[in-house]
Amino acid sequence: MITIQICLQDKTVANAITAAAQQGLSFDEYIDQRLSSDESCTVRSEGRSTDSVDTLAEALFHAATRRALNKPMYLVEELYKDLNFDITWEARSPGNRIKLGKAFKRFVEEQSKKPAVHRPDGTKVRIRAHDQKTQQNQQLYFTELESAS
Repeated sequence: MITIQICLQDKTVANAITAAAQQGLSFDEYIDQRLSSDESCTVRSEGRSTDSVDTLAEALFHAATRRALNKPMYLVEELYKDLNFDITWEARSPGNRIKLGKAFKRFVEEQSKKPAVHRPDGTKVRIRAHDQKTQQNQQLYFTELESAS
């Protein structure tokens, strides 16, 4: 077991102690449970409640569908920064950013099996993964107009 020391706001600790007591857990057990669960990968976004990585990836996917068609390829990081979340991209752990990228890619892959996304202007678009990645192995995406069939 590893011992760590962190600084937390009094209110944060009080809330955690209360939640632990309500669940019949010690403070340490509660913190371990919270950090081990899938829900530990959460972010607080501007004007939104706490969202899971999948919910956040879905929001990024919808932002990608609204992206201007004449814009070049983009990264998940750019979509994230465009939405102005309270937690900056850089403040997220590398592991969490990777999880977010994978979740976004799953949305893109699932979308390829469904009808194109309708935009408010009546056009239909698809999000596509580019064949190439960046030198840092980041997936590039682009939004394309669905051709009329």
